[in-house]
Amino acid sequence: MEDKSLLLLTEEQLEYHRRFEQCTTIEELRQLEEEMNLRYKNEEPLQEEDIDMSIEEFKEKYGLIDIKDLKGKYGF
Repeated sequence: MEDKSLLLLTEEQLEYHRRFEQCTTIEELRQLEEEMNLRYKNEEPLQEEDIDMSIEEFKEKYGLIDIKDLKGKYGF
């Protein structure tokens, strides 16, 4: 099953994701972490006004589940 949340990523982010999945040692993970930290250090996070859909629309579009739904369904 395809992970719909990957559709949210840019090509660059997909490349980091691919590289992350291929890491086999902690050293490789640390090197990737350092590279990503340098790349995204000064980048501003998304602001609420940058998102043009409601949370419900977002969950539906990308096949996500709200933790409140899980808690109610399974009673945790």
